[in-house]
Amino acid sequence: MLKKLTLIIPTFNRDYLERCLDYVSKYPFGAIIVADSSYDEKKNQNREIIEKLRLTTRSNIVYLQYPSESEKYGGDIYRKWADAVSHVDTEYCQICTDKEFPIPITQCKCMKFLEANIEYGVADGIHFNIESGKEEGSYILRRIPTTTLCESDGWMRFTHMCQNPGCTLLGLHRTSLQKNVYSKLTHYNINDIRFGEIYLELQDVILGKCMTFEDSVMTYRDALQSGQNSGYARKADSSAIRYPQIWKYPSEEYVIKYARFKNGLKESILEVSPDCKDIMEMDPLLTHFIENRFGKPHLLQKMSILTSLYYKLCLPRWVRNMIQNVFLKDRCGISYISPTIPNENPDYKQICQIISDYQKKNTLL
Repeated sequence: MLKKLTLIIPTFNRDYLERCLDYVSKYPFGAIIVADSSYDEKKNQNREIIEKLRLTTRSNIVYLQYPSESEKYGGDIYRKWADAVSHVDTEYCQICTDKEFPIPITQCKCMKFLEANIEYGVADGIHFNIESGKEEGSYILRRIPTTTLCESDGWMRFTHMCQNPGCTLLGLHRTSLQKNVYSKLTHYNINDIRFGEIYLELQDVILGKCMTFEDSVMTYRDALQSGQNSGYARKADSSAIRYPQIWKYPSEEYVIKYARFKNGLKESILEVSPDCKDIMEMDPLLTHFIENRFGKPHLLQKMSILTSLYYKLCLPRWVRNMIQNVFLKDRCGISYISPTIPNENPDYKQICQIISDYQKKNTLL
């Protein structure tokens, strides 16, 4: 069944690719596409890793290289993803970042579901971040929200997604639909990471139904280097913090980007729901969705923007951390509901062991 699936692994100057490929190359995927926009030295290292794996495994690893990410708002990230998706030849595909560990049993379950239900474009399980616990060497799990939208009308699915946001970006997709979604991203020149992320997810639910299996884990993500008080990673290797938050965009920039974003979604809605009479309600729905996903800036956040130089240079680091972690928490959709995955779960145990082994290996180096 996995032969019908292509994994797309985007990477940029991180040290996780070897670990990721060691894990996924053990399974018979139709193809594994590495989309690499690292600096030249890191690209050379990544190519060496891939060549070694090609010799030792039977994995069909395709290496695609791109210019290093340099745009102010991160628009080149999703253009890279779009190009990688265009190289997929299998019936299904899935984006899997180099910090993710996908669970093949769930992937097969999702593909079987999509085969039996042609009106669905995305099938998914639940996603967990593995983060550091309070005690040294202990881990905690945080769940990323996903979504199930079974309404037959694209406008209704869009409405429900805006009211109760979930994530579809890392779900398992029907390739034909995924290529259509990414073509719309480039057609409407959605050229930043913030609007790009939610544009892709809203297009997913407009163009097809979405299913999440609540009893199956799709991925575990190594977030051990991430801030424990926020859903966003606090390392420079994370695209979540390399680019401005959406509420920090200059007003004229925001207006232009929002207009493209909205127009692209509106056209898709009218494609699938031509008789929609409520299309003028898009703006309040999108405002709610954007504020829920990215967080509406608090007064202290606005003050920190206006006085950023003073904020950074004059306040002690511990004060800045307290403000960030206690008063200015980013709301990125992380659910803090206690997970149902027990510590003795074999997939979870295996992945924790892999993470631990690589940490020890890197420490020795």
